[in-house]
Amino acid sequence: MNKNNKSPLPNANISIKHKDMPLISLTADNDGKAITSIGAGNTYKIDADLQGYMPAAVSKRIIENEKQPIQKITIELSPMVLQVVVVNASTKSPIPNATITCSSPCQQNNRINLSDDEGKINYSVMDKCKYTVNATAKSYLPASPKEVTITQKDSTHIVIELTQITDKAITLNNIYYDFNKWNIRNEAESDL
Repeated sequence: MNKNNKSPLPNANISIKHKDMPLISLTADNDGKAITSIGAGNTYKIDADLQGYMPAAVSKRIIENEKQPIQKITIELSPMVLQVVVVNASTKSPIPNATITCSSPCQQNNRINLSDDEGKINYSVMDKCKYTVNATAKSYLPASPKEVTITQKDSTHIVIELTQITDKAITLNNIYYDFNKWNIRNEAESDL
């Protein structure tokens, strides 16, 4: 079951172990359920995982109960989330309505959204996928894109700092060019 909205999770992988020895592997049906028979009187570890969710496990002692021969065990999986926060580089205050672009080879299209009043947005992500995130906002200089690879150990949090455009002079260091040439040399690209 989805921990956030309590909806069923079809095709979740379920494994039942006794004393760390795998006994049964199941796949949840369209209602997020899997039914099997196991012996009473033992404690079992039940693991569940699904792409895009944090894996979870429960331990359950199965007791023989004539009034309730079928015992229900619910495992809640939390969606994997990439949280992006856009803040002002100097004041660290959130920037609402920043345009955030999230792209990955694991998804078909770029996701483009606006940050909320707290400068945040959450993206559902998949395990072992690399994501590139960028943000822009009116009256701010664009930041360099940030890359992150998602792992199942926890959700990921990225802070993107944007520099506000002011009337102050901007110093650009390391701008290389050749004398009497119109173009800037390749070494200057990273600073620009």
